[in-house]
Amino acid sequence: TSLTSLSSSSTTATETSDNPRKVGLAFQLDNGTRKSHSVAQNSSFVTGFFKGLSNRESYSKLLTSLYFVYVAMEESFANTNEDMVKTMDDEELRRVDALCQDMDYF
Repeated sequence: TSLTSLSSSSTTATETSDNPRKVGLAFQLDNGTRKSHSVAQNSSFVTGFFKGLSNRESYSKLLTSLYFVYVAMEESFANTNEDMVKTMDDEELRRVDALCQDMDYF
């Protein structure tokens, strides 16, 4: 299967070449986790969180979980030799330092 065949049929070749999220790993991650994201967004925790009903302990656990995810992701970006993966690394998306500050607070 070619990378461009993984994109939706409504995506044009120009859109695909201009947007790396329409092909390759980014597309596969988006497409492969869409259902999980939908389930998570509708979970009691997320629903409660957005309603302001989440407690401090559950938020602290979320921060801790996210910390390990972002450490692994940021280390992978730092250690990769894959140009396509490097294109997805954006300094503004790095969250480890901010998560550490939040964990100290909570």
